[in-house]
Amino acid sequence: MNSRLKLATQIAIVMTVAVAASMALIRARSPRVELAQVKAAETSIEDNNVLEPAPSTVQSAPVAARAKARLEMIQGRNLKSVSLKTPAPVRAAAEESVLRLRKIRTCEKNPSAACPILSAVAKASASGYSDQLVDETIAELAFLRALAESEALERRTPSFSVAEVSGAYIKHRDDNVREQALGLAELLAKTDPATVVSIASRALTSTISGPLASQALDLLQASRDANPRLVDKTLLNALKTGGWDVRDAVAEKLLPFLTPANRDTFSRVLAEAPVRSKLALRMRLNIEEFDRMDRL
Repeated sequence: MNSRLKLATQIAIVMTVAVAASMALIRARSPRVELAQVKAAETSIEDNNVLEPAPSTVQSAPVAARAKARLEMIQGRNLKSVSLKTPAPVRAAAEESVLRLRKIRTCEKNPSAACPILSAVAKASASGYSDQLVDETIAELAFLRALAESEALERRTPSFSVAEVSGAYIKHRDDNVREQALGLAELLAKTDPATVVSIASRALTSTISGPLASQALDLLQASRDANPRLVDKTLLNALKTGGWDVRDAVAEKLLPFLTPANRDTFSRVLAEAPVRSKLALRMRLNIEEFDRMDRL
């Protein structure tokens, strides 16, 4: 009886943390949702990822309404109806969720009457249809992450391919979705760090979002040893060709990535940076700190 109570408590904690993490991402990024439509014509050279401007500090009424609807959708997709004691129900729930993701993706690519959107929020604007599909995608990815975390508590392998789902949705045009994909990739840190490096590198090189870049950098730092050459290449590419928010994020978190072997390479990037820029200041401080630590 005590073991069941303990398990129930652990599952409740996992659900609470997963939903809280998803809510935090939404609160941090929801102001940029409407602004993404303004820059919809600007796309990256790969996967048509939307390049978005810096987030506004004020939420408009439509954005706030969408954020609320998204939170309700995520909270509606929880583990309460899933029996976690045996693998079969969990596997069935995972298969259903993955199938829902595939249907949503099909609707994103080919909108039709076969993909009805009934949400009042979705009907309120011309972009409501695509927004609703994005929100449903985020809810399913958050659900799958909670499912995988609960299985980990049971010492079971996830009932779906975390690497496959994360790798697929890191290519999505919406950074909110890609943040959820990175959240899934984080679950692979101990078992498949090479895949984590690959997915996080893809995220860092295909976004102009500072928050997404910071999230990717945290994963790259944790799994760097799995492929240090790719990590160095990714950081250098971001510093040279990334948007300013991405460059600043890399410069700010550069210290743990510096080694005696790559120190001079990053110093050359610093030499080419605008002298009074945040990029130059942050890189200089980190390189100087590395040199100080190296002399100890």
